Amino acid sequence: GGGNESIGLEFQVDVDFTYFLLQDEIGELHKELASNYNNIIVSRAKDAIKNEAIFVTFTEYFQARQQVEERFRVAVQKRWEDRPSLHCELDQFHLGRIRIPESVATKQLQSRVQNERNDKEEFLQQAQLERELTAVSVNAINLEQQKVLRTAEAEASL
Repeated sequence: GGGNESIGLEFQVDVDFTYFLLQDEIGELHKELASNYNNIIVSRAKDAIKNEAIFVTFTEYFQARQQVEERFRVAVQKRWEDRPSLHCELDQFHLGRIRIPESVATKQLQSRVQNERNDKEEFLQQAQLERELTAVSVNAINLEQQKVLRTAEAEASL
């Protein structure tokens, strides 16, 4: 993956795709690429995905999968258009499983857990503040009540 947050990070993505050989060009395909055409098609697809992957951030792989899949699909299509022609057309394309190193997964999990702890602490502090503000309001109401009662008693005794 690429981007500032994942420089040097290496991980694997599973990609499944299907393609059609262009019927009118099958003769040229065998003349130019012989029976090795499938290896060349797959090699160019891998090349395209690797070259595009460096521009995708770590987070995008997990939060914007459809956009990443489309970026890879477009990259493969463009790479297949390079000379010499592959005489094929991309059909289905699917971004599958994304595997990251265990150390990265652990670090991401620890980061998420710390964020949860921070949120919990913030919530507890806000709750304590609300309790204290409520206590102040209750005290002000009680003081007002005592003032009204004493005033009423004083006026009644006159």
